[in-house]
Amino acid sequence: MAQHRTIAERKEALMAQLARLEKREQEETYSNHPVIQGLRNRLSNITSDNLKFQRWENEWEEKVENFMTRAQEWRGRGEQAKNMMAIARKQRTRVEGFIADAVKRISQGEEVSSEDYNVENNLESYED
Repeated sequence: MAQHRTIAERKEALMAQLARLEKREQEETYSNHPVIQGLRNRLSNITSDNLKFQRWENEWEEKVENFMTRAQEWRGRGEQAKNMMAIARKQRTRVEGFIADAVKRISQGEEVSSEDYNVENNLESYED
């Protein structure tokens, strides 16, 4: 059978509850005061900032490492783009020349086929 709390224990629990209720009563009494509201707002902002700064403190090294990895990746893409742009410019010039040739030949009444402009039939155009 369970033992009941002693009178002293119950009195102590009631005193603790009374202290909590008095504190809550005091907070509620003054909670609508503009100064208290302003201070609570500041406290809320500080708490929010603290959470943000705590996250920054915990994540900054990982974020920097990730950023450096992405920066290196973009450097590689930039180099690749330089090479590919040179190739793309040559291809564009080549195709524009093919278009001009096709227009000229069509206007002269010649029979023109897309096969006339493929790689195998124009190897000299593709020698770089």
